Amino acid sequence: MSDVTVYKVGGAGCGACILKIKNLITPLAGVEDVVFDLKHNTLTVTGAHKHDDVITAMSGGKFTAELMTDQVTQSVTG
Repeated sequence: MSDVTVYKVGGAGCGACILKIKNLITPLAGVEDVVFDLKHNTLTVTGAHKHDDVITAMSGGKFTAELMTDQVTQSVTG
């Protein structure tokens, strides 16, 4: 089962920010995929990760991240 979670992001405004965010989040335990939408300032993380880990990593990179609880889904793969 893979979770798909969307976070609202603050502090990102350029292409370099996208790369920095991907580099912050991709190494986290359970993360399978990371997609950042600069137009909507959203970060979509796929995988069985801990939400607090994402928020903490983003904070460490000088960004903000807020879990969009209405955007959390689970899908069964296989």
